[in-house]
Amino acid sequence: MREPLFFTYKDGSKSKMCKKCLTMHIDNFDPETYKWILKDFDVPYVPAEWNTLRDRIFAKDPNKLTSGSVLGKYLAKMRLKKWKDYGWDDTEAILAREQDMTKARMAQTEHNIEETEQKLKEDLAQGRISEAEYKTLMPTPIQNEEYQGQTSADLDAAAGNPYQEDEFINESELPDPAKDLTEDDKIKLALKWGRLYKPNEWIQLEKDYRQMMDSFEIDDADTKNSLILICKLNLKANQCLDRGDYDGFGKLSRELSNQRKLANFAAHERKGDQKKEDFITSAGELVAYC
Repeated sequence: MREPLFFTYKDGSKSKMCKKCLTMHIDNFDPETYKWILKDFDVPYVPAEWNTLRDRIFAKDPNKLTSGSVLGKYLAKMRLKKWKDYGWDDTEAILAREQDMTKARMAQTEHNIEETEQKLKEDLAQGRISEAEYKTLMPTPIQNEEYQGQTSADLDAAAGNPYQEDEFINESELPDPAKDLTEDDKIKLALKWGRLYKPNEWIQLEKDYRQMMDSFEIDDADTKNSLILICKLNLKANQCLDRGDYDGFGKLSRELSNQRKLANFAAHERKGDQKKEDFITSAGELVAYC
């Protein structure tokens, strides 16, 4: 029996089932599919620790988040000094403690948000910051409350109606591009793009990302991270332009251009765009080619 193929219990004995068989039905986003295994190995279930390991793997490479990619790392973490003295029976006490800590952090965060809101409103009223800065720095939920009940026409009129558009398509008449998203899809998109975006914005970001991936040779994590930033900047720039915020649009456009240059997302980098006669662009490349 090859021991590396089996998980180890606290007493040093090996699991009866191999790692592949034991984890084949695990859904890393559904605790009910793996808590019975944690109970069998007598380790506590700590959601924060499991989620951190899972999200770290997913962020590095979503394709590597398989049914068995988290459990082994989690069991190893439970052997560390912080957790080695806890067992499955300690789960409820640990969860209660984690909930108390979360509530305390949320209370502190709400207090900080209230202070930030008040300061931004005062700065805007006193002219110390622009409308664009206010909208950028103010948390999105607060802005949604302030503009609740206003139609797109109202918002455009407030911005000076730069395009002189008097008729707008009612949002209810437009198809919802995110209606077919499953809960699993939403979780994956939130992990990739962040929770501060609406589902239809995730769809647009993902569309831009896929188009760029199809247009350029991208095979390293650093460039993929730059591409995610570029897609976000592009979305925000378009939103500024749509609402007539030219100051914000100009700043975002400049940063977007700068990020594209840093990541080498230029026309000559496109797949198949390079002409045979000019595929060598430097003396160093000529020497390497020869």
